[in-house]
Amino acid sequence: LTNFPTSGGQGTGGGQSTYYSMPSYQSNAALASYPGATNYRMIPDVAALAGWPSYAIANWGLVTRGKQLVGSTATVITAQNNGFSIGESVTISGLGVPFDGTFIITATPYPNGFRYTTTAITVTNKALASNIATLTTGAAHGLMAGQWIEVTGVDATFNGWYQVASAPTTTTFTYAKTAIDLTSASVAPVGGISVQMDWDAITGKVDQTCPGGTFPCAASVFPWAPVVGTSAAAPLVAIGIANVNAVLTARGMAPIDNGGGAVDVHTVFYDPANSSAMTDVVDGNNDLFGFGAQNALPGYDMTTGMGVPNFSTLANLIIARNTPAPPPAAPPSVTPTPSVTPTPSVTPTPSTTPSMAPTPSVVTSRPTNLGGGVQTGVGPKVTPARTNLRIPPTRTLAAAPKLSSPIGRWVEPVVSGLPARTSVTSFIRIKGSWVSLGTTTTSRNGVLSIPAIKMTKAGNYPIRLTTKNGKPLFIQLVAAKRS
Repeated sequence: LTNFPTSGGQGTGGGQSTYYSMPSYQSNAALASYPGATNYRMIPDVAALAGWPSYAIANWGLVTRGKQLVGSTATVITAQNNGFSIGESVTISGLGVPFDGTFIITATPYPNGFRYTTTAITVTNKALASNIATLTTGAAHGLMAGQWIEVTGVDATFNGWYQVASAPTTTTFTYAKTAIDLTSASVAPVGGISVQMDWDAITGKVDQTCPGGTFPCAASVFPWAPVVGTSAAAPLVAIGIANVNAVLTARGMAPIDNGGGAVDVHTVFYDPANSSAMTDVVDGNNDLFGFGAQNALPGYDMTTGMGVPNFSTLANLIIARNTPAPPPAAPPSVTPTPSVTPTPSVTPTPSTTPSMAPTPSVVTSRPTNLGGGVQTGVGPKVTPARTNLRIPPTRTLAAAPKLSSPIGRWVEPVVSGLPARTSVTSFIRIKGSWVSLGTTTTSRNGVLSIPAIKMTKAGNYPIRLTTKNGKPLFIQLVAAKRS
C-alpha cells in the first residue's frame, strides 16, 4: 500500500452517459464542478494515473489489427500499445507476404503501430480485356479480393487507386478498368503496388525478438510492454481495494463492497470524510484525437473523477473511524490522610453538555455572473453545447470570425488553428473591459476548448485569446434570440 503515489498525473479519459441517471452519491460532487449539468451518470469515479504500477504484458504473440504497404515500407497496427522502439527486432506472422518475416523497426508513429522495410510488390506484366485489368507481379503479392491498392509506375492506363476484384494466382490479380483492350505485355519491374490500411488484418501475430535472438526468453530479459488506460486502471483500483479489505478484515472490520450501503465502494470514494485519501488531478484532458475534450479541474471532473486514491491513507482513515477509543486508565489508589476537621464538600454545579454542532451541508457551486448578461461556470466545463468555429481566429478584432449562440444556452466555443499543447487564457469583453474566463490547453492538433459561458442578453461579445509569449487572437460570439 505504501507504494501508491501521493501525487497525481494527467487525466486522459471519461465523459457522461446519455442513458444512465446520475446516482445520489455522485450528485453533490459532480454538480459542484458542473453547475447545471444534465442528470446523467458521469464517469469515471476515480482514476489510476502516471506513477502507479502499470501492467507489463509480454511482447509475444501480440494480435494485429491493421496493415499497410507503401512501396517497400510496411506499417503494422497491434491491438494494444506495444512499447516497441526503433532498432528492435520483431517477427510478424499470419499477415501474408510481403508482411511476414523478421524485421528491424524503423519508425514508431503510433503507440500501437510500427514500421519496417520489406520487399516491394513489383509488376512484371500487364493486360486489359473487357474492362478487366490483369497485372502479374515478380513475386507472390499476398493480395485478396476487396483490398484497396494503388498501382504506380506502370503507365497512365493502369496507374491509380483500385479495389482488387480477384487474385487468380499468387502472382496475378485483377481489377475493373474501363479502357481499350491491351494485349499482354511485359513491364520492366519498376512499377509498384501499395496497399491501403487494411483494418481486417486480425489474423496476424507480432513477436518481439529476445536479446540475442533466442526463444523463449528468461523472465528477467523478456521484452515487456506497459499497458495503460481503462484496461489497466480498473484492475489496479480493484487491487487497491482488495489490499484495503485485507487490512480491514484482519481487524474484524467490514470490508468495502458493492452492496449500496455505508461501505459501498462508491460511498467510500465520494465521502468527504475520505477526501484526504483522494489526490486531486487538475492537469490533462481526454482529447486523444484532437476533437475537443473534458478537462481535468479542481474537485470532481469527468477525466479523473474524485482523483487518484491513496489506498494506504484510505485504510488508515477507515480504521481510525471504526476503532473505539481505549477506556481511561484507572488512577492509582492512595491511602488518604485523615484531616483533623473534615471540610464539607461542595456539591459541584453540573456542567452543561455542549451540543454537537450540526454538520455543514455540502454547498453546490453556482454559475458566476460576470456582468453584462454573461455567466461562466466554476470550471472549464458545464456540460455545454459544443460550438465549433471552423475559421481560425484573427490578429485583429475587426476581422475576427463570428460564432453564433442562442441566448440562455450554455456553450463551449471550440477554436482550431492554434499552436499545439499551449496554455491559452480566454478573455471576454464586457462593457469595455476584458474579463478572464480561465486558462485551458490546446490539443496536440491545436484545438482549444474555451471555458463554457452563457449569454442572457443579445449582442456581440468579443473574445480575446492570449498565450504566454504570443500575440493575442480574437473571435466574436454573437448572442441572438432562439429562432
